[in-house]
Amino acid sequence: MKYKVVRYFTDMQDNNYAYSEGDFYPREGLVVSEARIGDLLSGNNFQKIALIKKVLESEEDVVEDKNPEVTLELVKKTTNYIRLKALARKIGVNPDDFKDVVSLKEELYRVLGE
Repeated sequence: MKYKVVRYFTDMQDNNYAYSEGDFYPREGLVVSEARIGDLLSGNNFQKIALIKKVLESEEDVVEDKNPEVTLELVKKTTNYIRLKALARKIGVNPDDFKDVVSLKEELYRVLGE
């Protein structure tokens, strides 16, 4: 999961490394605990407010980083709409031609052979 900084802070658990609004957290090469992520998401920190937020995956991340083979089983298990749209594009289906996730899934089932 990726996180984006929503308010400037210095990370006291990382030698006071400064994060500015819009930066990704954690910085490259730093491994942080789930507890630390939770503290920064929830406001359980020195500033008492959320300092980071989750960043949704983009279609490009799904297609390039995970690069799964598109199968009927994968489509059946996929509940994330962005991921489903990326899978559709990968097999030549334009997801913008469908009004909702249900109709898109039906088309993918048809194309993949069910």
